[in-house]
Order: sequence, then C-alpha cells, then structure tokens
Amino acid sequence: MIDLHLHLDGSLPYSTLRKLSELSGVKLPENNVELKKLVAVPENCTDLTEYLKCFELPVSLLQTCDAVYCAVLDLCLYLKQSGMIYSEIRFAPQKHTSMGCSQKDIVEAAIKGINKSGFNANLILCCIREKDNELLNLETVKVASEFLYNGVVALDLAGDEHNNKTENYKYIFDVAQNSSVPYTIHAGEADGKKSINYALDFGASRIGHGINAIYDNKTINRLVDLRVPLEICVTSNVQTKATVNYKMHPIKKLMDKGVVVTVNSDNMIVSDTDIYKEFRIVRNLFGIDTRDLLLNSINSAFCDDDTKKFLLKKI
Repeated sequence: MIDLHLHLDGSLPYSTLRKLSELSGVKLPENNVELKKLVAVPENCTDLTEYLKCFELPVSLLQTCDAVYCAVLDLCLYLKQSGMIYSEIRFAPQKHTSMGCSQKDIVEAAIKGINKSGFNANLILCCIREKDNELLNLETVKVASEFLYNGVVALDLAGDEHNNKTENYKYIFDVAQNSSVPYTIHAGEADGKKSINYALDFGASRIGHGINAIYDNKTINRLVDLRVPLEICVTSNVQTKATVNYKMHPIKKLMDKGVVVTVNSDNMIVSDTDIYKEFRIVRNLFGIDTRDLLLNSINSAFCDDDTKKFLLKKI
C-alpha cells in the first residue's frame, strides 16, 4: 500500500506516544482507553476546527529533536511492518520549536528517523494557516528548499481552512515556485470551490481532500484538464463533516467525471484508521479497483522516477 497524505502528529501509535511522554515529562493517562479520548476524534465531532484540537497533545510531545527522531522512526517502522511500500509523511516543523530547536534541526531529525528505519518514505513540510506567522511559513519554504530531494519532496498548506482562507497564502507559493519546490495544498475540505480554485491558481501539484469540487462542474473540469490529483481521506472527511456519511462521499462521482483520485489515511490515531481500512471502504462501498488507486498514487507521488519504477514493480 501507498499513503501520500499522512500526518505525523496525527498518526503516532499509542506505544510511541507513551515513549514520547517519558522523553518530554508530559504525563499521559495510564490506559489507552483514556488516552484515546485525548487524541482521537469524538463521535460527535462537529467540524474541522474541532477535529484539529486532537493534535494538541501529540504536538506537545514533539518539541525536541530527539522526540521528532523517535516519532518518525517508530512511525516508519510501524508502516514498514504493516506491509506498506511507500509514504509521504507530512508535518509542520514550525510547530515543534518551543524547546529551542530550529525548523532545520527538526527536519534533520525527521530525515534521520526515516533513514534509520529503512522504510521508503519522504517528508512534506506543512506551512500553517494562522495569523501573523508569515515569517515562520517562509522559513518552512526555505528549509524545504534546502532539503529538497534529500528527504523532503514538497510543501503543503494545512490548518483551519474555514477561518484562514486559501487566498491569503499566495506569498508562500510565489516563493516556493521561485525555489522550484513542488507543493500540495489542503483545499476544498472545510471550504468550497473557491478554495480549490485558488489552490489551482497558485500552481498546486496536488490538492489535499478537495471533495467540495463535486458541487461545481467548472472546478471539476479544471482538475481534469490540469490532471491535478485529489488526496482523498474518506474517514476523516466524514468525521469533519466535509461529507454527510460514508455512502454519500463523492469519491466515485469524482472519478466518474475524470478526476484523478488517490486514497489516503490522513491521521491514523486521530481518525482511528489506516490505509488498509480506507481502501476497504472505497472498495466495498463503491467498487473502486485497488490497483487503479495504487497506480494513481504512484503517478501522483512527489518522489523521483526511479522510486516510481520500483513502486510499479512492487504492485
């Protein structure tokens, strides 16, 4: 399996969270039932804004280079043992610097974790939708440029899309283009077609989620004409109320209209899912062929051509 949209802080196994708590001195509940209440989305989650609150605890445990190294190593080993063959793991280095590490230090630690694991993975560095963090976002672009194709393959824009509109972040992608850094953008999840179209205007190579394109044929036509893939995460889309329920998810309709679709897990612990569960959902509910989706993921990945050839042989 291949997962192109996997957030580090939302996907750490409980055993890793406990290991990180010892490193950081942050006390956790003694049993996983109580721990789950702190890091997994509640059944009555109302929207993306509430969903994002689940990241507060994991992020608090990831404030040193050693913690980030440990987290990435553990996650990669977990993915490797589960039978996955490639993943693009994303996180926001600016969210992990409260203890004095620079964004560059944090990224170096994450790359070290990948290399130690022996798993085939790359990093996507997230800029964040927040007010007054322009300098931090620009630093993230700079770090991505420094490590491009040496552990880092792309940029992303993540965070509260509803309250921090995509159009406000053009400056990130102007700089990224000048630095030849490719990027995906979270868009069309908690906001509508306008968000997706701004992402396309800014030159996004992929769109994170993007399922609200289904409500506008012009947006769909742009996605089809530009061959910009959607990184769809069905379970989290249901949880954030981006779609009403699993059966109403528009993934099959989007594919029928010619949109390139990839299936991903988003956040394994927060959403209580994994890539295998996501593929089962789309296969069982919509009859979508697993091989077609894997081919889409390979063709849409930010990795180099040699890696893509290797992945094609694997499937």
